Amino acid sequence: MKLMDNILIVDDDATSIYLTKRLIKANNISSNVVQAANGLEALKYYEAML
Repeated sequence: MKLMDNILIVDDDATSIYLTKRLIKANNISSNVVQAANGLEALKYYEAML
């Protein structure tokens, strides 16, 4: 499987974020995982990347 450059996780539950990050890294899907607690944070991150 091709490694993805970046993954953005948008979730307000710390346990969900932790588990999702572990699964992504354990399966070598991406080396860069960023998290946002809500949609507004996600949009700000996205806009900063443009």
